[in-house]
Amino acid sequence: MNLLPRALYGDRDWRTALADILTEGVVKSVGGGEIDGRSFYVAAILGNPALWAPAREALRNRRLLEAFDRAISPLRRAFGSKLRFALDDGSTGRAEAMAVLCPLVSRP
Repeated sequence: MNLLPRALYGDRDWRTALADILTEGVVKSVGGGEIDGRSFYVAAILGNPALWAPAREALRNRRLLEAFDRAISPLRRAFGSKLRFALDDGSTGRAEAMAVLCPLVSRP
């Protein structure tokens, strides 16, 4: 998945990103949230679709048998339950899935 790290650091593995930041890092302002004066950044997919991540990653790495094995459970649970949520305005609901993203649209 790696939505948030990719948005912040690009298509580098964490070791390379950390080394680059420590040697050549610059402070950049990016969009995010704030609670009690503390910044936070979030990217998440919630609900049954998130169960597909291990199968998808195995497929990306060309491990077909592992991908198939990891797809069995999500396929069985695909539409079996709903995600319940409550928003700040007091409204509530149920959904198959929910994506939560802080907008990371800042560009130098």
